[in-house]
Amino acid sequence: MIGQLIDEGLVEEQSEIGRVMPRLKRSAYGNATIREALDMQVAVEYDETYHDPTAHVAQQDRVAGWRPARPDDPADTYEFLTSLRSAGPHGERLQYCSATTDVLAWVVEAVTGERYHNVLSTRLWSRLPTQDDAGITVDRGGFAFANGGFVCTTRDLARLGQLVLDRGAVNGQQVVPRSYVEDILAGGDTTAASGSHFHTVHPRGSYRSQWWITGDDHGTIYGAGIHGQYLWIDPTDEVVVAKFGAHPRALSADALAANSAFMRWLVARHR
Repeated sequence: MIGQLIDEGLVEEQSEIGRVMPRLKRSAYGNATIREALDMQVAVEYDETYHDPTAHVAQQDRVAGWRPARPDDPADTYEFLTSLRSAGPHGERLQYCSATTDVLAWVVEAVTGERYHNVLSTRLWSRLPTQDDAGITVDRGGFAFANGGFVCTTRDLARLGQLVLDRGAVNGQQVVPRSYVEDILAGGDTTAASGSHFHTVHPRGSYRSQWWITGDDHGTIYGAGIHGQYLWIDPTDEVVVAKFGAHPRALSADALAANSAFMRWLVARHR
């Protein structure tokens, strides 16, 4: 959706988020650009330790309504995002942060004047050849949780992958700008992710516009959830794999390596 809005001239990649959304001007995101948010290169004080109940990500879960709220929790996701503070200069290192995806959803709302879930429905989901409706978690403030909580069937998720494989087109009609999808497939800064679990498994990998780019010989990219959900796209073999999972622990380097090997095995069987 961000790619659509950029293509229509409604927002620019290099726009500072604080200019688009004044409520975030004093937060970590105030002087970060939309491009830096897309590539997860915003330096923000945010603890993404999923099993730690005191971490920021646990508080965000409570704000979303996934866990029992505490008296001092922010009222909703909007308030939570405004409370986050900078951890240094932006644009230098990959810092995967769930809140950054929600900031991008807020950008969508600010630019369109509509709720994120409405834009998601009209601009994307209804334009795919999906078989079923989808759902999404909505917090007390009416914010649709963009970083997780999206509910759909496995096959319909695969159709989103097919959209990317087809360079943003559905039945010959361009839904997402082709140039935007090709930019994703080309990958991003390969040095930004060095030292991460991801780089251990994919040493030529990068992160671009909310997608993990493996840097392998097939140009494979994927989206991932922390408990084993995957949307794996192999442009060379023209294969899309959607996988749901319920791993008991959040992603680790070992789990990432095992899932990547499994996906490549599936793709090889398809040849």
